[in-house]
Amino acid sequence: MKRGMLLVAATATVAVAGAGLCACSKAGPAPSTTTATVAEPLATSVQAGGTAWATVPMGDLGQTLNTFWQLFERPSGSDTWSDQVEATAVATNGGIVLAPSPTDALVAAVRPSNLLTFSPLVSTADAGRSWSNGVLGTGLLDLPGALAARSATQVLALAGSPRDPRLFESTGGLDTWRAVTDERRLAATSSGRNCGIDALGAVAYLGAAPVVGAACDRAGVVGILVETGTGWQLRGPALPAALAGGRAQVLGLWSEPAGMAALVVVAEGGRMDLLAAFTADAVHWKLSPPTTLAQGSTIASVGPAGGSGLFVLSRNASRRENLESVSGPGAGWSTMPPPPPRTSTVVLDDPARPQALAVTSTVLTVWGLGAGGWSVVQRLTVPIQFGSSS
Repeated sequence: MKRGMLLVAATATVAVAGAGLCACSKAGPAPSTTTATVAEPLATSVQAGGTAWATVPMGDLGQTLNTFWQLFERPSGSDTWSDQVEATAVATNGGIVLAPSPTDALVAAVRPSNLLTFSPLVSTADAGRSWSNGVLGTGLLDLPGALAARSATQVLALAGSPRDPRLFESTGGLDTWRAVTDERRLAATSSGRNCGIDALGAVAYLGAAPVVGAACDRAGVVGILVETGTGWQLRGPALPAALAGGRAQVLGLWSEPAGMAALVVVAEGGRMDLLAAFTADAVHWKLSPPTTLAQGSTIASVGPAGGSGLFVLSRNASRRENLESVSGPGAGWSTMPPPPPRTSTVVLDDPARPQALAVTSTVLTVWGLGAGGWSVVQRLTVPIQFGSSS
């Protein structure tokens, strides 16, 4: 099997065979798949099995068909990133979604694009030394939180059309799935009505229970719904009094060995505040103090930081990056020195060596943060076949 998970476009065919996986495409723009208030790019980093993983777009980011997604890994104890991931090659412009599990497995899924209408998946339970593959017959949504893993074989996925998002769960492997629910059914429940579900945005496991995060039309309600023995229950945290008049959107959910973490944005009157929330049982929550996004800022990347923390990379109206993180339950937000221009995501698995991954065409530049600020640690050129999508 060829090493490398370089995401380049190929011919207008689609095939899944043996231990190999090919997700090929033809010209045509990928549809938008979210109506959420705050848009979230797929670029992110996660940690699983002691290995850091990151997915970023490369190539000509101004052209959909010349933007190619890449999966990078940095093994435990190493300072060097590699694109030589020992998994089957795939071809897509649609993006990659990553899901680490509390058991240190990693699941990666390819989004549909062009003629590709389903989502191929690969998973590893041993930090990338061996891989399994599968397929979700319906395309994954264009959200970094659309995938969640309890193990290498038990996975939740938000998929389907943007007008009819559906929740699926794998049953015994990554090629057999059951339909759990969909946005319309969730919205019709008493919990869904109390939220006024506007859009589904993220999934996670809390123990064995599936969890869905949503954007709510109802002011002051955080749309975190947990599947229980009596149906779906609204279990989001109560907002601080100062934010109770705003509308909340769940940007991300992350399963953790001790429970679950959530990232929530609350919008009111043109102001957006971010909250990190942590729970062991979806009844008792610990919230961070809010941090306010600068006017005109956009979210560039969100993800886990260290054992139980979260990070938010944003970009203001002047294209200047801003990086904030929270270390875990009960902690406040820390603002780090602004990462270098063109940073796609950051890696905060080790507080002693934060890294920023910046992309310029086919070159990935890894920056490390030290006492003197950000400095170049590594440059990696990825061979990209421009024009191969047509």
